[in-house]
Amino acid sequence: MAELVTEPPTYTPQFNENTGQYEDVSPFIKRERKCIQYKCSCKSGTLFAGYSQWKTHKQTQTHRAYIANYEKNNKALDDLKSEKNDLLAKNGVLENKILALTIKNKKLNEIKNTFKQMLIQKNHLLHLINEGDDEFHDCDD
Repeated sequence: MAELVTEPPTYTPQFNENTGQYEDVSPFIKRERKCIQYKCSCKSGTLFAGYSQWKTHKQTQTHRAYIANYEKNNKALDDLKSEKNDLLAKNGVLENKILALTIKNKKLNEIKNTFKQMLIQKNHLLHLINEGDDEFHDCDD
């Protein structure tokens, strides 16, 4: 069985409301085993897995400059990506609703056509019954 390879999640700094700036917050617990590998957008190809690698990475000059300019450079992009994902999810829900309504509409049209055919047959039978009353003659007379 083939394993699916997924792209590692992107590390994003957290906004500190007290200081009004973005700060590094570890996605790991110290001495955690079998950590998930994260990628950082500060430099192409930057990957880290574990608290010690993250701590070393966050001290690089490139990463510190990335955090200092995060709001100017990446905040809008990250917001648009999350908005895109939300819209894709909502779109999927709406497509499922459209599909369900299309199926219901098709069934209702079938029922409507069957009802029309039954009305036509009823009217035809009533017409035959009414014609038959005019032509009936009792043999005893």
